[in-house]
Amino acid sequence: MMKHLLFATCAATAAASSVSPAEYFPADINAPYVSWLASRGETKFDHSAYLAGTIEGEGVAVHWTIDSDASKIRLAVAAQATGWVGFGLAEAGGMKGSDIVLYEAATATITDAYAVEYVAPKTDDSQDWTLLHSQVKDGFIIFEAERLLDTGDPMDRAIGFDGEFVIPPHRVIAAWGDTQTVSYHGDNRARSALRFYPAHDKSGTEEDVFA
Repeated sequence: MMKHLLFATCAATAAASSVSPAEYFPADINAPYVSWLASRGETKFDHSAYLAGTIEGEGVAVHWTIDSDASKIRLAVAAQATGWVGFGLAEAGGMKGSDIVLYEAATATITDAYAVEYVAPKTDDSQDWTLLHSQVKDGFIIFEAERLLDTGDPMDRAIGFDGEFVIPPHRVIAAWGDTQTVSYHGDNRARSALRFYPAHDKSGTEEDVFA
């Protein structure tokens, strides 16, 4: 049960495009993520970005591929957590109006959800995300999922082409925790803006959107 969840957000410092995904997390704890990166991340996803959290050295890694032929996005999210992790497409850079996908380790399931206020997200009547793969190992949660770029669901936010500078990037949020069910995250939160169609490099993060 999602009680008292608040995807409060903080301004994130974007990972520079020159940073390798293997460097997203501190070297002394990143072995599970680096292993996933070598076995799946580098071969199944075209782009990546790091969303820094409020606590230095903590955040989430986001990997994605746009399948234009199938009109789908394949997404992977990795976080230092043992309980749950959530990633959202934000209307205005915060929780209100966001379209969220939640993963809970205890049940190894994802939930398509949305937020209309700064309260617990509501479960969407239309479950449009499909879980492809997940792992919970040595303090890391990593899940992979896919959905249509435009589901037609009024509670979902469409992912449109943003590969040109004149088109705004997509604002995104994330949160994570160690509780068995999704709950208030405290400082375990991040926000940024991603270009899901980055023009030149593998990192689609925009670091000046919230300046």
